[in-house]
Amino acid sequence: SGRASGSGSRPRRPAPTGRVAPNPAKPLSQVPHVILVGDATIPEPFEVRPRNVLALRCDDSYEGLPEKIIFAAHAVRRLDRFARFTHALKIDDHDAAVDADAFGRLHAHILKPAAQWDFVGQRVIRSYAGNRRWHFDKVSRDSHWHERPYVGPYLPWADGAASYVLSARSMDVLIAAFPVVDAPHMLTILRKTEIYEDIMVAKILHSAEIEPREQDYGANWTPEP
Repeated sequence: SGRASGSGSRPRRPAPTGRVAPNPAKPLSQVPHVILVGDATIPEPFEVRPRNVLALRCDDSYEGLPEKIIFAAHAVRRLDRFARFTHALKIDDHDAAVDADAFGRLHAHILKPAAQWDFVGQRVIRSYAGNRRWHFDKVSRDSHWHERPYVGPYLPWADGAASYVLSARSMDVLIAAFPVVDAPHMLTILRKTEIYEDIMVAKILHSAEIEPREQDYGANWTPEP
C-alpha cells in the first residue's frame, strides 16, 4: 500500500502553490491523507472506502506501482474531496515516515511565495544509469517483467522509497502521459514499458521540463539493500 497526504489550498485548476496558513501544532492524525490500495475488481476507477482508504482500479503488486501512482494522480485531480489541495506527498509506509513536525515544516516550505515545489524529493539520485534487474526478485512470476530487464532510459529521479512531493501541475502532466481512465488501452502500454514508478515519474516530468529538486523536509527512510 502507499500513502498520500495533501498540502495547500487551491481553486479547481490552480497555480502550483497554496495559500493556507500552516498549523505546525496540528497532530498528524488531522493531516489530510489517504491510504492507496490497488483493487482491479472495482467497477469504477476509484472507490472511497472507510478509514481514509482510496481504492484504485489497478494492480496492487510490486509491478503495479507505476499504474498505482498514475491512477492516484487521476483520483486527486478528479475527486471533489481533493479539490482544495495544491500538492501531494507520496510516501510508502513500509519505507519512510513523516511525523507531524516534519509535515508542518514541509507545509510551510510549500507556502513560500517563491517556492518551486512541482517535483521535490527527500532524496534525488542524479544518475543516468541504474540496476536494470532491480525488480527481478520482487515481481510476480506471471508478470510481464518476470526475468525481463528494464530497457528504458535513466535520468535524475526522486527516490520513491524516500518519498516525494508532486504539485497539481505535475500530476496533470502524468495524467496527460497516461490517460488510463479515459483511454483504458493506455494501461496495457504502461504495464509493458514501466516497472519503476519513480523512474517513470521523472521521465514523464522531464518531458515537460520539470526536474526533481532535493529538499530535506524530514522524511525518515531506510535505503533498500
